[in-house]
Amino acid sequence: MRMMKGTTWRGAARAAVFAAAIAAVAAGARADERSETLEKRAALDGAKRVVVKNARGDVFVEGEAGRDGILCEYVKTAKGRKRDEIERSLAAMDVDVKRIGDALEITAVYPKRADGDRGLLSLIMQRYTSVSIDMRIRVPAEAALAVSGGSGDVDVAGIAAAVEISASSGDISARRIGGPLEIQVSSGDIEVEDSAGPAELSAASGDIDVRRVAKRVALQSASGEIVASDLGGDLLVSSASGDVEISGSGSIEFRGTSGNAVFTGVRGGVAASTASGDLEIVAAPAGAANFDLASSSGGIVLSFERELPGGFALKAQTTTGEIAVSLPIKLHKVSRRYLAGVVGEGRSLVAVETSSGSITITGAGK
Repeated sequence: MRMMKGTTWRGAARAAVFAAAIAAVAAGARADERSETLEKRAALDGAKRVVVKNARGDVFVEGEAGRDGILCEYVKTAKGRKRDEIERSLAAMDVDVKRIGDALEITAVYPKRADGDRGLLSLIMQRYTSVSIDMRIRVPAEAALAVSGGSGDVDVAGIAAAVEISASSGDISARRIGGPLEIQVSSGDIEVEDSAGPAELSAASGDIDVRRVAKRVALQSASGEIVASDLGGDLLVSSASGDVEISGSGSIEFRGTSGNAVFTGVRGGVAASTASGDLEIVAAPAGAANFDLASSSGGIVLSFERELPGGFALKAQTTTGEIAVSLPIKLHKVSRRYLAGVVGEGRSLVAVETSSGSITITGAGK
């Protein structure tokens, strides 16, 4: 075989040996594992907040009424090819607990790469040595909580005060939260259940599932499905890509790019628009409420489970599609793709428009 210019057989042999070494490291990676379980306790001593930071590993925080301090149980785990590296990594890991201002901070500490270990093979070896700390923390239920996670799941339950959670990669769960709730995750699902305060939830890539939140909810997902039910307040939803299904809420403001959206049991008005996808709204308004519905490409269905108090003025328009209306309406103007009229006293406004798709509007009992 003829070698390429500038390459020697000796150099090729060295490259082959080095490649074999890399393959051997990869093949033997994570062959060994060691874990150690420890715990730390600390009094709050007047601290108003508990702050938890963990770059690699799961975090579970549970609030307990009557508790005056924190108990942190944690499991250190190191995986790798060489036993001495595993032992060194395990010894370098710990959980640091200290008071900073009005907060008690609980931080997972991980080993740092030595400055002298900059060779390619050394970097490869370190790449195949992984470390993590899983934390289970009991805190006073009345203390506010902030959790910052890197790679790992976060589970929070039983906190009566405000809760803030952020993570780069991992699923987030929050249950029985008594104060305002804010969650942000780059890649992972969000699940919220039984929250008394307002909630603001954002996922760049992942599903959002919300049940039983008493006050206003704001949901945002770049890529993923959004499901919510039994909401006591108004709802703000933003979805770039994914279906949305909401059951039971106050007024709704929705902005979508791609995906179908279904809203049932709506007690207030709806302002909804989507670039591509169908809209379906089943409304049971408790009082006068406006509906402004628009889709660039998709059908729109609006149904009233009960009459809209005071009636409404209606305007429906489609560029390519049909309009079907089952209402006790006094028509002012009607054509195949445009309809305007008044139901009852016309106190509220209902505007429905789609560029490509059909429109169906149904009154109570129809």
